[in-house]
Amino acid sequence: MSMHPIIVNLTSGTHKICTCGESMTAPICDDSEGPPCRKAPSITLEAAKTVPICACGRTQTAPICDGSHGYEKGR
Repeated sequence: MSMHPIIVNLTSGTHKICTCGESMTAPICDDSEGPPCRKAPSITLEAAKTVPICACGRTQTAPICDGSHGYEKGR
């Protein structure tokens, strides 16, 4: 399991975060069918933004990394 977030550049709008591990566009859900994809957490952005997606599962601000493993932007 990775201890570092996955940094993604996202456009404005709503983005589902893959939790099933089957997305061809991970960490962003590719809208595959199935229960895990229908329940995928999402984030909505008003403007394009670089976002750290949690890869360790310990964040309190899922799916965004909160620095639980010492992650600092730019490191």
